[in-house]
Amino acid sequence: MERHRGRWRLAGHETEFVPGVLVIDENDRLSLELSGALGRASHDVATSRLMRGTYRIVGELENFSAVSLNGCFLRSSSSFSPVPSQIWHVHEAIFGVTFSPEEPWAFYDVSVVLPGLTRWVQWKTPESIDEYNADGSAKRIGVSVPLLSWPLWNLDQIRVDLAMRAGTRQRSDLITEVESSVMLRVRSPQLIDGRQLQDAATRPVQVLLGLATGHYTAMTRAEVTVAGATPEERIARLPWRWQPLKGSLDPARARYAFTYNDLSALGESALDSVRQQLASIEPVLDLYVAALRELSYAELSFNVVVQALETYHRSRHAGHVLPEEHWVPLKDELKKVITDALASDRSLQPARDTLCQRLTYFNEPSLRQRLKGLLASIEPHTSAVCGGDLTRFVQAVVDTRNYYTHWSAALEGKALRGGGAVRLTSRLRALLEILLLRELGFAADSTPERAILERRLSWLPEVWE
Repeated sequence: MERHRGRWRLAGHETEFVPGVLVIDENDRLSLELSGALGRASHDVATSRLMRGTYRIVGELENFSAVSLNGCFLRSSSSFSPVPSQIWHVHEAIFGVTFSPEEPWAFYDVSVVLPGLTRWVQWKTPESIDEYNADGSAKRIGVSVPLLSWPLWNLDQIRVDLAMRAGTRQRSDLITEVESSVMLRVRSPQLIDGRQLQDAATRPVQVLLGLATGHYTAMTRAEVTVAGATPEERIARLPWRWQPLKGSLDPARARYAFTYNDLSALGESALDSVRQQLASIEPVLDLYVAALRELSYAELSFNVVVQALETYHRSRHAGHVLPEEHWVPLKDELKKVITDALASDRSLQPARDTLCQRLTYFNEPSLRQRLKGLLASIEPHTSAVCGGDLTRFVQAVVDTRNYYTHWSAALEGKALRGGGAVRLTSRLRALLEILLLRELGFAADSTPERAILERRLSWLPEVWE
């Protein structure tokens, strides 16, 4: 846990300072605990209205260094003691700079700490260094770590790559420690904001690591280069911290279905197209990352994965129950029948409108049809994903989804819950990940790529008890 004491004010309020502590707990959650109230007195009714928004707060720490907090909102306040107090949620913090309310929260250069990257790129093993005195005694002992870079892609002049920054801590003539980690690095000739950073770099790399490990990875800290006092100046290497959505990947326990070497072996064009391929199915990726994040909640994770598969099918398979040339005139006729049948009673107009609106989705494939289509598209892995029984697998998914979204008493004994839901979700997630791996260029028509898919399938639990 980190505690940074100082005095704090709302950005733009130059004279109002309140003492307090910025707390970063063991889960990297940020909060600001104030012995006082920002704005007006905390018991003032006008203050409660003022404090409902999201604010930027700046501070001066005890060591006189600056810090800027972004995305802050008031979580609680108290005026029962002689000194009012407030607790603020903090989304992001940058140490070493003060942002005004008008300045964009944007950067030129971002180096992101992302658990799992060092093992994922399989960097070269450090080589030992031994230097000896004339009498043969060791003069300098340490390790040599190569400085390496792994290119990813460029998007709208935003360059994204991986780089290892290595260094040593030395005491006297003895190197006592080596520091090395692979960082996600993003550089741009123009300032890039958080949304651009996510679209160009952090989200696609987060998805890649999710597909490689089967685990969610949270990004909680970075170093950034921001604008200085003039457009020509830049202030480099400022610590940046923000709230993780959930716990991070433990690199020591992660399994890797594929590595950076596997991805780069597909060819330069594959790396260049990764971002574009992923961008075309952004809703699927959002749902996939959400499913990884909520693996501890079986029912929630199940529903999120099913929704992701349905969305993927919509984006890649434009199928309909009837061809459009047959469906459109039939839909118009059905609308006319509904309208005419309910026209005499004005109280039935809402029901008429609802039924007509539902006709829009009548020609959509069912979940059963979508699942069968997706499973057929991943041959020869279909049987492995289904646990050897395609019909039973699809029926279990349909019954369980309908139990949660279209409940009826008849479904009570059919839906899988508890451990059964966990095992079913694991296999649905494998189906989604195989589809996404194929989007990246990993297919089953070559030995290395087949091995990657087989390795992912080997993680699956038994689906049937």
